[in-house]
Amino acid sequence: MRKLAVYFLDVGQGDCSVIVPPPAPAAPASPEAIPEDAPILVDCADSYVAESFLSTVPALSGVVLSHLDRDHIGGLRTFLKNFLSRGGRVGTVWIVLDRPLPHPRAHGPERTTRVGGERRRQLRRAHRERESLIGG
Repeated sequence: MRKLAVYFLDVGQGDCSVIVPPPAPAAPASPEAIPEDAPILVDCADSYVAESFLSTVPALSGVVLSHLDRDHIGGLRTFLKNFLSRGGRVGTVWIVLDRPLPHPRAHGPERTTRVGGERRRQLRRAHRERESLIGG
């Protein structure tokens, strides 16, 4: 019987891991259902590495983003686009929002308050990462 397995993929500077649960005791109720023992992708710094590792996997039970730094999410958009276009399915996506994500059209205090130095750079990076993640 297969046990829980965790794979830490070499993506250079960044993170990309895959958790493979032990086999589920019963088959899914319907062919469209995602199996309970489908792998979980944790962070995705490099889409090519993730796609290569998961090339024969038809479904992911989940995708987890531990935080929004580029070295953890940089390849996710491309990976998901390619994975879904080849018929792959994803159960749930969990995103840890470790910083405020100002909307580009927002007129609230986050956009009108003067923010200086490092905090301004953090907000700009968060905005760029958010835009690259959601494609806007």
